[in-house]
Amino acid sequence: MIMRGLEGKSNARLRFIGFTGNESMDRRTAMVYGDDIGLSTARARRVMDLVKKELNLSDKQVEHEGRGSVQSDDVVNQGFTNTGASYVLIEAVYDDLAT
Repeated sequence: MIMRGLEGKSNARLRFIGFTGNESMDRRTAMVYGDDIGLSTARARRVMDLVKKELNLSDKQVEHEGRGSVQSDDVVNQGFTNTGASYVLIEAVYDDLAT
């Protein structure tokens, strides 16, 4: 199971991060989601719900967010980018005490 590698870690969970392509949204999509961040958040939520159900995860084991079309998954090293692809990135994360 995916969570097996996180056994013993504090607050282990899967993070679903949505990104959208850089194409303009049509009027109807904009009315529903507001902007590209709203659309990418909704996509991440849908993927999260499917994986959560399939793996029988609790609400505490999943989280989601949307980053829209201008943020890369590595802003520190890549900066802001406009990619043509829409996708959802899944990260396995946990809390670690700072030392």
